[in-house]
Amino acid sequence: MKKRLLCLLLCVVMVAACLAGCSNKTDDEAIEDVNKEASESAMTLSMYLLSEEEVSEEQADKIEAAVNKITKSKFKTQLELNFFTADEYYEKLEESFAARAEAEAAGLISQPTAEDETAEDETFENEWGLAEIKYPTIAGYQVDIFYVGGYDKFAEYMEMNMLSNLNEELSSASKELNSYITPQYLSYTKSLNNGTYAIPTNVAIGEYTYLLLNKEALAQYSYDTDEGINALKSSGITGEAIQTFIREASDASATKKYVPFYSDLTDVELASTGVHYWGVDADGHVSDKFSLLASTYNTSAKYGTKDSFMDNMGSVLDTAFVDQLKVVKGYTKGSAEQFANGEVAVACVQGGAEIPSQYADKYEAVVIGKPTLKTDDIYKDMFAVTSYTTSVSRSMEIVTYLNTNADFRNLILYGIEDENYELVNSDYKNADGEYIKVVRRLNEDYMMDANKTGNTLITYSLEGENPTLKDFIKEQNNDVVIDLIMGFRYSHNDLTADAEKLQQLRTVSEKVEKMLNECDAEDLVEIADPAEGAEKDVITQIKEILAGEEGACVYALSDNTAPAEDATVAGLKYLYEEWGISKKIYERPAEDEGIE
Repeated sequence: MKKRLLCLLLCVVMVAACLAGCSNKTDDEAIEDVNKEASESAMTLSMYLLSEEEVSEEQADKIEAAVNKITKSKFKTQLELNFFTADEYYEKLEESFAARAEAEAAGLISQPTAEDETAEDETFENEWGLAEIKYPTIAGYQVDIFYVGGYDKFAEYMEMNMLSNLNEELSSASKELNSYITPQYLSYTKSLNNGTYAIPTNVAIGEYTYLLLNKEALAQYSYDTDEGINALKSSGITGEAIQTFIREASDASATKKYVPFYSDLTDVELASTGVHYWGVDADGHVSDKFSLLASTYNTSAKYGTKDSFMDNMGSVLDTAFVDQLKVVKGYTKGSAEQFANGEVAVACVQGGAEIPSQYADKYEAVVIGKPTLKTDDIYKDMFAVTSYTTSVSRSMEIVTYLNTNADFRNLILYGIEDENYELVNSDYKNADGEYIKVVRRLNEDYMMDANKTGNTLITYSLEGENPTLKDFIKEQNNDVVIDLIMGFRYSHNDLTADAEKLQQLRTVSEKVEKMLNECDAEDLVEIADPAEGAEKDVITQIKEILAGEEGACVYALSDNTAPAEDATVAGLKYLYEEWGISKKIYERPAEDEGIE
């Protein structure tokens, strides 16, 4: 009898606590929450996580127990956590997929039903004589929630029909994610795949490109007005206004002479304004690194508009690149120390939203390039729910909590406080003048990657990191522009670009890029009638490469001729045009029969 009374008392306390915790809701809403929680049955889900280092069984059990204290209380859900390092993660994950498929084929599995989520819970009497919920056991191959990294793996699992569509959850129970994850991540995840099939990790997107203008020099030469600064901003790195300012500030007869220019970017990177490069990396993925195959584009164009389509694809020599490179090569460049000391007239740097405040004492920062959200940013790190999960809604409760609750997020990332880490004061203060807490690791028993375990903007920073950067990152992510080829791949429908030629393009482009970075400005002036035996100028050398076997891939890839009916390979330009047509940003002229 005493046990029953005690259980009844505990139930009353739990309901009262729940109602108190919903004090900002109406009575009806609070009661509805209680009824909902009571109606949901206990459930066990399996979650696969990628760890930086191997997690021992003992450590995994401790993390799992700490996690389940939260998830059982809040969601009536028990989690089985599976930790694997990068060298075995996908192998183990796919073994589970295969084992599950075999069991289903053998008729050993029945699909979960709506009734499963509201079935009456089994209970057992614990050591204190209280009735406790018995959580169901699950098969060793069960996977409900899992990490997936990169487009290739995402596309593979989509092809296998292994991913649940999460649209309904994002518009209902998991809509809180829309307030915690940069909107562009979620909107483009959905639009690129005709549905949301994984939740991307919220991290800093891209970098700004800044001109840092020396404040003393601005005042000395009367550029320290809105009109003057805007003129320099509009000029960019190579325009007439910025060239004039650099000449004036570095004039030997000036009262104070400044070092003309500084940048930690290469000359080729500095000269790439308005130039889009077509190429791949060593793994065959789309790359925007320097390439001999290039297009010019409208720098003010917006993604998905007709202005965003680049209808000229050919040699980089046919763009503004060489003229811009000549200007950059003509700047006398200073050192990082001179830049730090405020001795440089103009600097060009890339970085986050914190750059203006970082250099505010010596330089006026103007943005000449905003951070760009690219296709691979979407797919780099994600969490997905399997198509055969015990419950999409219950799985998404966990994914949502991981991305919105700082305590739960830090537990998954850093482990158990005072066992795996401790919180210490950083050197940085918050708006209230209090020192911001950061994580000091106590051991390496539990090592996870912040980018592979959920929303990075709600975690503690590690000791030695600047915790205030998270505020700048939020600002930066809200200021992104969309890559003009967002969603484009070197394949379309049943056609693909020639992978071998793309790799040839990468190799020859890297060779030419090295030549361009190492040459001087005068080497870029094409000599019409060189002296006998004289070394050829760099432009002539590049033209000879393009005309030879080594550079033949440039023109082969820029072919927009329709392939034969049974072909599987097409020119890159043809594929891009087909993609543009599908996006309704391009119409191929009826009389177009190939390259002019």
